[in-house]
Amino acid sequence: MRLTAVLAAVAVAVLIAPAPTAAGERDLVGRLLVSQAGAEDPNFTGTVVLMVSSGPGGALGLVVNQPVGTVTVAEALESLGRTIQSTPSARRPVRVLNGGPVERREVFVVHTPDYATHGTVAVGPLFAVTESARPLEDVVRGGGPRRFGLAFGYAGWAPGQLEEELMQRRWAVVEPSEDAVFGGDDADKWHRAWSRRGTDL
Repeated sequence: MRLTAVLAAVAVAVLIAPAPTAAGERDLVGRLLVSQAGAEDPNFTGTVVLMVSSGPGGALGLVVNQPVGTVTVAEALESLGRTIQSTPSARRPVRVLNGGPVERREVFVVHTPDYATHGTVAVGPLFAVTESARPLEDVVRGGGPRRFGLAFGYAGWAPGQLEEELMQRRWAVVEPSEDAVFGGDDADKWHRAWSRRGTDL
């Protein structure tokens, strides 16, 4: 399902649903979910998830600590079938992430909010997400966002599912930082996030 369609469904649900009362039904957008050690779902063992949308209509996030590798922007675009010009900016590195187990062919660029294009969604004050490769194409042209990563797939929850998991303490909610999402120390990212739950990361 397209990101814009997911967010539209969440928006409609917010308009028709009563005000949330459960403790887990708080605004999670832009925050990080840190999985409990020994998570029941192997897809989320040791994961840190940036929440993109959350509400009565369901929730969507991107796993930010499961790297597939690091390539140049040019290599990333070529793998997506884009024809690009060779520029110095095309050699900038981009971390490729396993964004989650749902729709693994879907492409998301998570980036700093200093950039926006068609389809860009603001994700709290520190991040934005664009469901296309356009930000990388603009990087090649010398523009684009200051920091960015490329994710394939996403993590999704049905209505009420994430709230239930939060009440069961399957996740800790952590305030984010740019380095928590864009930093390259993925091996230690979960431990650092988990140790700082309840404080600013």
